[in-house]
Amino acid sequence: DAVVAGLAERGITALAPDRPGHGASSAPLSDLYGDAEAIAEVVRSVDGPVVLVGHSYGGAVITEVGAMTDNVEHLVFLTAFCIEEGTAVGSEAAQWHEHAPLGRAMRPGADGQLLLDRDLAIAALYNTCDPADAATAFDRCGPQDAATFAQPIRSASWKTLASTYVVCEQDRSIPPSLQRHMAGRCGTVVSWDTDHSPFLCRPDLVVDLLAGLAG
Repeated sequence: DAVVAGLAERGITALAPDRPGHGASSAPLSDLYGDAEAIAEVVRSVDGPVVLVGHSYGGAVITEVGAMTDNVEHLVFLTAFCIEEGTAVGSEAAQWHEHAPLGRAMRPGADGQLLLDRDLAIAALYNTCDPADAATAFDRCGPQDAATFAQPIRSASWKTLASTYVVCEQDRSIPPSLQRHMAGRCGTVVSWDTDHSPFLCRPDLVVDLLAGLAG
C-alpha cells in the first residue's frame, strides 16, 4: 500500500493485483501457472510498457508472466526466486540448508495447502518491521497451494528481458547467499539492509528503485 501510494505521488501508476485466493480475491487458490495467468491478464490490460515486480515466490510468477506477455520491459526480483527453466521454487531452495527458518514455520493444511505458524512466520518475514505493522501484514497472509513450490518454470524470461535483483541482507526467509546466487542471473543487482519485506519496513527504498526504472 505504501509503495503504490509513494509511486502515485511521483505520477507513476502502480497496480498491486492479488493472486487468486489471496487478499481481496474471491477466486479459489491456484497453482503457479494459474497465478501467472491471473497476473498476465492484468499486464495485458495495461496500455504501455510495464515494470513487473515479484517478491519471494512471486519471482517465479513474474518469470512466467514475462514470457506470456509482450509489454513487460523490466523484471524486478525483490528478494525473489529467479530460477532456470525446468526448476521449481522448492528444488532451488532445497539446495541451501540455510532456508530452514521459513520452512520451520510452514504447516500442512487441508487439500494440499500450506499454512504459516504465526510467531515463526513473523520472525522470518518481518524481523526488522514495526511489530504492529508485522502483525497486520501477517493477518493478510493466507494458505498457499503446496504445488506452487514443486512446479517447474516453463520459460526463463529473465534471459531476454532487462532485470534487476534486490538482495535483502537481513532476510530470514530466503538466505542472502541464495539471493546472491540467483541475482547473478540478472542484469543489475541492488543490496539493501532490510528483512524479507522491504515494502513494509522501507517502502521509500522500493519507491525510489521503481520510480527510477519506470521513469
